[in-house]
Amino acid sequence: MPKRKTVLVTGANGFVGLKLCEFLLGKGFFVVGVSLHAPQASLKEMKRNKGFIFAKTDIRNFRAINLIVKKYRPQAIFHTAAQTSEHDKDEIDIFNTNVLGTLNVLQSAVRNNVQAVIHSSSMAVYGLDVTRAPVSEKHPLDPQDMYALSKVQAEELCQWYAEHYGLNVAILRYSGIYGAGKKEGAVAHFVKNATSGAPLEVSRNVLWDIVQVDDVVRANFLAFKKINSLKFAIFNIGSGQSIMVIDLAKKIMRICKS
Repeated sequence: MPKRKTVLVTGANGFVGLKLCEFLLGKGFFVVGVSLHAPQASLKEMKRNKGFIFAKTDIRNFRAINLIVKKYRPQAIFHTAAQTSEHDKDEIDIFNTNVLGTLNVLQSAVRNNVQAVIHSSSMAVYGLDVTRAPVSEKHPLDPQDMYALSKVQAEELCQWYAEHYGLNVAILRYSGIYGAGKKEGAVAHFVKNATSGAPLEVSRNVLWDIVQVDDVVRANFLAFKKINSLKFAIFNIGSGQSIMVIDLAKKIMRICKS
């Protein structure tokens, strides 16, 4: 029986990371799931699979993440770990996780001859001046908060490592992600309120693109399969269709019969 190919997923406890681990296991990979936090129920269930290892590791600590990468020698790293743009997050924490953490992941990849890094970014890098979908990857960057700025800086690190070390890197800029099990974000908030009879509040009625998490996972896998021919590439991952947030709220209300 051929030996399984090994891949490493940072942010394995997160919404995308968890789904990605499940998908990669289903494809026959040996998966190393990395997270700062103890595994949630789904990951605990996954640990029963002999093809999965969970490593409680802080990517902000270079020695810690480098030790894991050196130990398991993955073919590729799917870097989904990130500090989000929630209002209660400290700017220094966001920078340390999203920028320093990405630097540590990239440096660990280079030191241990990892073939590729698939980096999770965000369409937040474009700011608010997006008038329609699909958005071009050449759209000017205009980060409006520390989260978006940290994603821009992390992308610049990815490009620098690709150019200076020949590391194969694919950057995936996600639009708003939704799906079963997601507890944060506008869609999850709207569904929760609509099913409980609570009012749906729209704080900012902007044009938006949303994408289902399974499509995000497939995009990661496709980028990995094509990475040797891509070398360095940036892709926007969304539905390609825009909707006003207020219209999304109304649609959810109709579906939930709220």
